Amino acid sequence: MDLSRIQQWRYEYLRSRKALAIAAAVFLVLSVVAFYSGYLLIKKTMEDSKVTARAINTPSQLGSLLNDYEPDQIANYIVYLNDVKLEAGPTDNVYYAAGPRGNRLLVVALGSKPALAEDETVDISATIRRVPSTYEMKKKWKLDKAEIKALREQGIYIEAEAIRSTTKKQAEKMAKK
Repeated sequence: MDLSRIQQWRYEYLRSRKALAIAAAVFLVLSVVAFYSGYLLIKKTMEDSKVTARAINTPSQLGSLLNDYEPDQIANYIVYLNDVKLEAGPTDNVYYAAGPRGNRLLVVALGSKPALAEDETVDISATIRRVPSTYEMKKKWKLDKAEIKALREQGIYIEAEAIRSTTKKQAEKMAKK
């Protein structure tokens, strides 16, 4: 094709109102479709059920938490464990929540270390998390190989936002009465 012929067609289409109206209509339709598609994608992302914050209230039922649910089902759930006995872990912010039947679950405290007396129980507000990398478990939490293996088998740990002493809470309630 000759360049002069292309320029002639261009000149004809630019001068034709009918062709200009068709081009504007096509542009408008494509713009509306693009904006609506973007809206639907954003709406779907906002309502994505993969990242949810659900709550399970399981008072001292670590066994049911570990046995009744798959780790992928309860990851990122918010839990409230009541009257749980904490056992010391390898570092100041790592504990083991012990259930009445010998079940243990790793607890990583995000806040300050609670001062606990012997045989004291606590309430824990926490989020269940998937197990991190082996590197993080060794370096940050100072876990040994046996603890890492056990944690990998469980597939989850508890990230505690708040740990409150149950014994002190009960003493305060008794003092108010």
